[in-house]
Amino acid sequence: MVTGGAGILGRAICRALVRAGARVVVLDLCLESAQALAAERCAASGEAIGVGCDVLDRSSVEAAARGVLEKFGRADILVNGAGGNRPQAKTSADQPFFDLPADAMRSVVDLNLLGTMLPSQVFGKWQYPLCWPTLIRQPRPLRAWSLSDDRLNCRTG
Repeated sequence: MVTGGAGILGRAICRALVRAGARVVVLDLCLESAQALAAERCAASGEAIGVGCDVLDRSSVEAAARGVLEKFGRADILVNGAGGNRPQAKTSADQPFFDLPADAMRSVVDLNLLGTMLPSQVFGKWQYPLCWPTLIRQPRPLRAWSLSDDRLNCRTG
């Protein structure tokens, strides 16, 4: 699952995961964009679905989680890719730091902090009972993932 999956970075991550053989859930605020990317990936020999999800709305994230559970039965990876900035929260020649509106800054903090926390809470709570006993009984080596040249690389250490 990739939040912000239809965005620039999220799209690259989704494509790399599909090429690596993963079933991908493209979670994005824009349902049409998520479904379009998923359809593109399915046509390119990967299994993907697009799901509308507002990462700042717990009920939206919970609905997305239910949809993933119904379709796939589980989720092994959550990439918190939703985030970004807003033009109103950027400094410029016309808008110095001292004049940045607090509500614009608050919306950026909410998106980048709560937009990561809420999906992590919802999907983590859902996966915890499935994964924790396995992790205790069968420890696995640490894996580091990197995205380079639009390829997903795994290094076990």
